Amino acid sequence: MHPPTTAIIRRLSIAFILILFSTFLNAQIKIKERFEIGTVKGINGGISEDFVENAISGKDYFIIPRDGTIYLTYRVRTWANPLQSDSYGKLTVGGKEYYYTHFNLTETWASYECIGYINLYYYESIDKTFITVHKNDTLRAFIYSIENYVVNNETDDSYIYGEAGGILTKCSCMFPPPNENVTYWCYSPPERFSFLGTYMPEIMLGQSKYLQACWSEEYQEVYWAGADQGTFWSDSPNHTSDPVLDGVEFIVEKLQGNKPGIYWDQFDESGKPLPKDMLRIIGRYWNKDTTYVVNVKARYNGKETHDYDPISIEPPVRLLTLGQSPTYQLTRDVFNNGINIDSICIYYGGKYGIPPHFLKGHMCQEAARGDFGYTGFAPTYRYEPFTAQFWHWGKKTKYKNGPWFVDINRVGHEMGTGKDVPLHKNVNDMTYPRSPKTVWDIIYDCTELVNTGESEEHKYYGSRNSDGTMNFSEKYETIYRKYQVFLAVAKMSEPYSKKSVGERSREYMIKWLRDDWNNGAKNIVAQTRLASSYGLLQMMYSTAVEQIDYPANNHEVSPEDLNATDTCMFRSLEYMKKMLKSKLSPTMELNGNWPHGFEYYFKKYIWPTWNSSDSYPNKVYLKTQRFIPQNN
Repeated sequence: MHPPTTAIIRRLSIAFILILFSTFLNAQIKIKERFEIGTVKGINGGISEDFVENAISGKDYFIIPRDGTIYLTYRVRTWANPLQSDSYGKLTVGGKEYYYTHFNLTETWASYECIGYINLYYYESIDKTFITVHKNDTLRAFIYSIENYVVNNETDDSYIYGEAGGILTKCSCMFPPPNENVTYWCYSPPERFSFLGTYMPEIMLGQSKYLQACWSEEYQEVYWAGADQGTFWSDSPNHTSDPVLDGVEFIVEKLQGNKPGIYWDQFDESGKPLPKDMLRIIGRYWNKDTTYVVNVKARYNGKETHDYDPISIEPPVRLLTLGQSPTYQLTRDVFNNGINIDSICIYYGGKYGIPPHFLKGHMCQEAARGDFGYTGFAPTYRYEPFTAQFWHWGKKTKYKNGPWFVDINRVGHEMGTGKDVPLHKNVNDMTYPRSPKTVWDIIYDCTELVNTGESEEHKYYGSRNSDGTMNFSEKYETIYRKYQVFLAVAKMSEPYSKKSVGERSREYMIKWLRDDWNNGAKNIVAQTRLASSYGLLQMMYSTAVEQIDYPANNHEVSPEDLNATDTCMFRSLEYMKKMLKSKLSPTMELNGNWPHGFEYYFKKYIWPTWNSSDSYPNKVYLKTQRFIPQNN
């Protein structure tokens, strides 16, 4: 495969001038999409009235055809008088102003115009500007000069008015020679000002793309595989038939934004190393107020890939892999407000650099389901009688003496001295207990150990199988293993007992939990506010306090407040970010190229902190694949 030569690339670029809608290839990659905008601006100073009338009849605006990010340059041609050093250009899009502060002289030509020889000066803007635009935004372009020379614009078929500090009366082409009472009319074409915008290739937030560097012996150039097809990346890590290049260096440059907009490494999504000449990038950061733009280059044999376009990061339209149902896109919060889950995940994922489908998949694993006329993730509350209950709450002063410690002997404020348990709406798996209970009360009400029940809450910590045996989750390791012992004993005694194996094993378990376990669950006050997890991502109260400074002793900030959507998301994402920085380093976490690949750190360090079961990380990851970012 031969790389496209510079001449070919130029021809391709020219072919796309004024094309306002992009071409999509197999991987839906937008190729170069350039459009040039200019204008003829009528000025006085000797130009005929007919010329002026004709010049000002064009449009004074341009309507952006679609959403996207454009890469902007100015090109200016002046006659006779060069631009001053502090001349500048200005662009307004959708009411916002963007400035170029420098121009670079690129060429000077002598030309015979009007009465004598004058010079042509060609300038191009040095500053690079990347602007997020939206369909139907109004675009206007202006250029200013320190000397108030009018800088005009010209093109054949697209017009935008130019402006020069409001001064439109002086001809900047020619002036009368000193001491001569002769008026010189300038009939030459007006100065030219053109604006070149390029819609940049876009990678969606959370989306993965693969790039492969290739080498041409014929042209002695390094290039991206697929460049001659109008694209330079693919959706899969499939290597071309070209030999693998050893010694390729990849360079990722931040062009705009306060941090690199992409993550990159040389592993595929399963953690398998890529060939040495391949690179994976992931759209990592985005928010509506910041434009993130990066450049990705390959260097080999002292040469770098050329004629590349900057890459912008754009938000997905939705988080849902084709064919998945239900969508889990909508829900209602604890205040009964409608919530768009996709928008929440995109906002927080773009802010913290965690793929939005990772967040939605994690919710799918952790959050209860609610019926809102549609199935959605519900604000979730779970008390943990077998684990978090025994986190030494009574031995830690800030909790025992704090406002949320449940004390059955405290008169009038048994549920804590802080604000009352809130009347939140739409709360699932369990309802907030509003009066003190023992741990045995919870086990009795929320397992089928003693009685069967129809509600899901009654089966929450343990359900009964059809043969009467119990099904305890392996995440409660101590409880699970103890029941397995009782079950084995019941099976051994089956020939000598009139009771079934299920009944006998339940009796053993009931007595042990109620009377013996930790001195008997019937004697333990359930810390239903402290020993619980809250929200769509099930943040443990203890984690919020100990790891991310959630207030423990503020009487107006309760544990239940973690069930508010933004509170839970903010605290959960802060915790994830903290863990990533601790396992990598702040610099490596920010810049990418993590030693074992991107997914490894979520499977190894992030998701296991929610649940220590060996199978849990893979369960979460499989659910993330149900919500791959889509652009339509």
